[in-house]
Amino acid sequence: SFNWTPDFTQAGVYSITFKATDASLAVDSEVVQITVNNVNRAPVANAGLDQFNITVGTLVTLDGSGSSDPDLDPLNYSWVQIGGPIVTLTGSTTAFPTFTPTVPSAYSFELTVDDGSLFSAPDTVVVSTVNGAPPQAVTDLAIVINTGALQLSWSPITLDTSGFTTSVARYVIYRGTSAYFTPTALDSIGVTDSLTTTFTDNNIGGVTVVGDTTTNYFYVIQVVDIYGNRSALSNRVGEFDYQIVTTATTDFNLIGIPFTNTGIIDADGLIAAIGAANVNTVNRYVAASQSFESRFAAGFGTNFPVTAGGVYQVNAAAATVFSVAGNVPAPGSISYPIITTATTDFNFIMIPFEKESLFSVAQDVLNAMPGVLNTLNNFVAGSQSYESRFAAGFGSNFPVKAGRPYQANAAAAGTFPGP
Repeated sequence: SFNWTPDFTQAGVYSITFKATDASLAVDSEVVQITVNNVNRAPVANAGLDQFNITVGTLVTLDGSGSSDPDLDPLNYSWVQIGGPIVTLTGSTTAFPTFTPTVPSAYSFELTVDDGSLFSAPDTVVVSTVNGAPPQAVTDLAIVINTGALQLSWSPITLDTSGFTTSVARYVIYRGTSAYFTPTALDSIGVTDSLTTTFTDNNIGGVTVVGDTTTNYFYVIQVVDIYGNRSALSNRVGEFDYQIVTTATTDFNLIGIPFTNTGIIDADGLIAAIGAANVNTVNRYVAASQSFESRFAAGFGTNFPVTAGGVYQVNAAAATVFSVAGNVPAPGSISYPIITTATTDFNFIMIPFEKESLFSVAQDVLNAMPGVLNTLNNFVAGSQSYESRFAAGFGSNFPVKAGRPYQANAAAAGTFPGP
């Protein structure tokens, strides 16, 4: 007998000789031809490795070069999209088609190859994309005083600047001593995870965040997604402190409300924020009449409105520190009409925070309003008197600070801080 199983490489015609011998040693032979036919085998498709975290807008190349044919026949390629937002697949009959994803998603493609006769089973590849846009910025950062600490809060961020869902890794909190500070890594006082949208500064780093009348603190936060993309800075918030004194004579003090969203809306609210036991009256200056209207802690008088940017006089019953926290007003939203009258020409102003880098001494303020101001006056509560700087360049050229109240004696009508 003869047994032979040819493999796929042995196609062809084979001659087999059979010989027979008897007991007398006589020999007979016969030649038999065996033809092994070439049998085509199906190719194998390989759509390549799955691709992850591809940035939207990046040109993606699929790779079918790992496909093969066991007979080494040349291959034809056919790619089709089977999942994800529809894209244009360029070169869908080549080994390396391309497409550009437009939204974050999972894109699935199926590759089939053939050798002209037989087709492979399909193979699938998935391309997962993410958006390269940074997270949206926090726009509703809020601040409140909580005993001797400052409590920050904000709404969670769920979208990026392209409007797609984002995955937040953390919120970074920065603290500075001027409203428009540019935060650096050294200004970071902490982070929260993606689920935590509150933060308490309880004198981190040994500072006194509530009650320090020489140094004031301001905050911004930044959103960081899981890919390290950073948002723009949030809106700005801060805290300000005003020393209130009593003296052997009178007990007048000047304070301001330099923020929005302080929770103080009227004179009664201002008295409560200072502490009713510390106040005889709070007074609002009416420039048109060159006089004050008053609200008494006892509950009578005018319960005038209290507004962001407002300057108020406190007739103190006891020494204290008035602390106020809120949102830094939008640039350009705080201004002061400067008026003159038939009698005197006094007005009260504060330097808006966005102008803090422009004014360091009284003469800077006067120079910014040429022909409008005669003097800028700083109330010294300890002596219950004003120190003055004259536009002509004499008098005390005292330092000025955004958020501090000043009296201005007008020479002509105008608007501070001007254009």
